[in-house]
Amino acid sequence: MRSDGRFFDAVEKPPPAAARLSSAAPGSAMRLPFASSPRLDAPSVSLPQYPVAVPYPHPRAVDFAQQQQQHSYRYPPPPSQYSPQEHQQHYQQQQPLLPQFQPAAGSSFNVRVRPKPRRSPKTRVLTQMVKLAGFHVLNAVLGFSAFSLLSTGVGSSVSLLPLCCVGIIVFRIVLYGVHVLAELDVMLANFVSPAREKILLELPLDVGAASTGYILAPSLEQFSPMSLMALLYFLSVKFGVAVLSALSAAWSVFPIIAFLAVISGNARSLDFEAASVKFAYEDDSTGFLVAAACFCIIGCALMVAAAKVSTRTTKFFCSEPLARHALRAPSHQPLTVTANFSYGST
Repeated sequence: MRSDGRFFDAVEKPPPAAARLSSAAPGSAMRLPFASSPRLDAPSVSLPQYPVAVPYPHPRAVDFAQQQQQHSYRYPPPPSQYSPQEHQQHYQQQQPLLPQFQPAAGSSFNVRVRPKPRRSPKTRVLTQMVKLAGFHVLNAVLGFSAFSLLSTGVGSSVSLLPLCCVGIIVFRIVLYGVHVLAELDVMLANFVSPAREKILLELPLDVGAASTGYILAPSLEQFSPMSLMALLYFLSVKFGVAVLSALSAAWSVFPIIAFLAVISGNARSLDFEAASVKFAYEDDSTGFLVAAACFCIIGCALMVAAAKVSTRTTKFFCSEPLARHALRAPSHQPLTVTANFSYGST
């Protein structure tokens, strides 16, 4: 007999405990089944809260995957891919949604490139002056060496010309030396020239009719007007530029040596003469230092001017425009037929 007064049917099965427990409110305590009266020692059963939260991927990862898919190869598909039945756009197999990949802190992907430290204006000016001083020293050495070697070579070729034309062979060697000296001169000019004004030593592959810039003249190795002009340049103009470079380097370097001697305490025997006026450190130390500073300023200004003159003369005598070597398509003219031909005529 049941607790409500009705008889228990043997055919009827009692409801399962899970169904009776699920009929109660979630989280509420329920008595044990088939209990006629509440008991104090009956344990209470607490049900879990429903519905249970399902973990979803982070929204940023989904957005990143969708953006990566939209910017992937062949997305959206070309308009020519349509299904024959409904004329709807047929999409290819899409890439799976991938989470955003962030490399670890210690991985090799996090490569930090340190920016180059900015140099102060004083440091840049000092670096430029040191570069100009080295350029003028090398330029003077190159000018004097070229003058002595080429003058000797030209004299030998002229004197050996009656001797079975041996002078022609010597002159050919002289022209090869002109090419080598011109290449060294171009390298020195590029040392102090900005990037947009540098002269190329070899012909690039992508040269065109609109190319700008200059290249070392390839005809310097052969007997050509360009090689003869370069020979005259090294025998006349380059020698004068070398004298100017030596003078500017001396006027800018010797006063600095004098200042270093004064600082070290070895300037008692220093003296120099300019415009029939002698400046000695023992007689007038202040006048000596002022004159040395003036000569240093004049020498620095002369170095800048001499460098511009040297680079421009090198560009004029040893190089030619790059657009001159551009590959041009051959011009085809239409064939003009003057005679009248007819079938069956002889």
